[in-house]
Amino acid sequence: MQQSLRDYPVAFTGYLRGEQLAAAFASSDLFVFPSTTDTFGNVVMEALASGTPALVSNVGGPAELVQHRETGLVLPATDAGRWIDAVETLTLDHNRLRSMGRCARKLALESTFTRARQEQWSFYSDNIHRFRDELRSQLR
Repeated sequence: MQQSLRDYPVAFTGYLRGEQLAAAFASSDLFVFPSTTDTFGNVVMEALASGTPALVSNVGGPAELVQHRETGLVLPATDAGRWIDAVETLTLDHNRLRSMGRCARKLALESTFTRARQEQWSFYSDNIHRFRDELRSQLR
């Protein structure tokens, strides 16, 4: 991959952590994460928190983190052409990248454990009530 991308502005950093990782996220224009097996995507949330829009696959947990066209893009996992087009289009549209970056940062700041817990309880409560209502109507 390094050979294939040698003429492009791509950096292969190797393993980073701490301040080096934060600096890499914050200085990036775009975070491309095509994984189809990741269940949550901490690295996606780290990119968003750094104000870096993310491109993620529509398969797996990261698709639930990115708000399509607002904080990044959710792309078909198996359509390499769409990924290439998205990277090319976004890297040429600096205003859109900046706007997505601001939205990404805002989303990450709002994504607290308290909010996640409230959303989860609300999901359970809504479904329990719906299930009970359906059961009652079936018993009548």
